[in-house]
Amino acid sequence: MKERWYHWAFLGIALLDLLVSYYCYRQTPILGDIANIVLPTENYAAVLSDPLGWRVWTTSVVHVGPNRFFAHWFPYTYFNHVPLWLQAFFHPVESVYVACGLVKLGTHLSISWLLSYWIVGRASLRYLPFLRVFALISTLILASPYGYFLPLRIVDQSVIYTFAYAFSFLFVLLYLHPFVCRYIGWTKGNLRWWEHMGCGLLSFVVVFHGPVNAPSIIILAV
Repeated sequence: MKERWYHWAFLGIALLDLLVSYYCYRQTPILGDIANIVLPTENYAAVLSDPLGWRVWTTSVVHVGPNRFFAHWFPYTYFNHVPLWLQAFFHPVESVYVACGLVKLGTHLSISWLLSYWIVGRASLRYLPFLRVFALISTLILASPYGYFLPLRIVDQSVIYTFAYAFSFLFVLLYLHPFVCRYIGWTKGNLRWWEHMGCGLLSFVVVFHGPVNAPSIIILAV
């Protein structure tokens, strides 16, 4: 009976945190280069049309962030589609803020879920240790756009910075996931064929995404 009470208490804390976080994410100002990327302007259009940055190497053309294709492509694609879908339920202006809240909440939830799984070894809302860790990570580290004090927040107030940093780092965690599972001992043997394929595709996204990805992998691997 006591364990069941703890289970519902931690579940309630986690759900309340996600609801409050979504409310905060939806209310934050739209900062960053969102208009330049989503339209896009001439400088950003050059990046979107040259994913590998070959023109930078072969011509005298200068790109804005030539090694950050996905940091521009994801918000470009997202904001050119999702707000339009949401306009069936929300005012056009409000649909943009709702779209911002959803992508921030999705990033928040995904990072919390994956880190909790690594710590506990089992991802289930019915498993009390997982709920405890998930509630702790979600509320203290990722909670609201201010996070665990302002300088340590992971999901940024600016949705463009969220795409460039927290959302980008999520792909690093996904790339490392099969290796973490083998390091801890949950999985034995070499990577399966579909894991090799998935890591190959993710490595492309990781390299051509946010600026902190490569340093993060180096630090984690040392």
